[in-house]
Amino acid sequence: MHASCVVYLYISATQSGVLSVAYYFGTPVLASDVPFFKGIIKSSHAGMLFKTGNVEDLKAKLHNILHADTEIIKQQEYRYYVEHYRDEAIKNQLTDIYGRITRLQNCSLTTYSWYNHLLKDRLI
Repeated sequence: MHASCVVYLYISATQSGVLSVAYYFGTPVLASDVPFFKGIIKSSHAGMLFKTGNVEDLKAKLHNILHADTEIIKQQEYRYYVEHYRDEAIKNQLTDIYGRITRLQNCSLTTYSWYNHLLKDRLI
């Protein structure tokens, strides 16, 4: 038997991989609206959010996700997984980062300005 949904009751979160696991298995996600989950779920429509710490909102959203047709959510999760987490997507992201670093090194930037440039582009 498969899970009907995955509920992430977080008060803070970073990229640990939990979201990608649910997306990989096509399990609808209900997550607290902490910035990490909110940034992904809101822009991709791949899951549902509830207000952090609000039990009534959690209860209502859990009822919604358990009684809704979740096919669209599953499709959005799959699309997000393919675009961001699949081997080919990760390879492309790393190749892009490597290319940017190589271009920066070829521009003879000092280590300090090279590091600041990467921070500005949110590569590290």
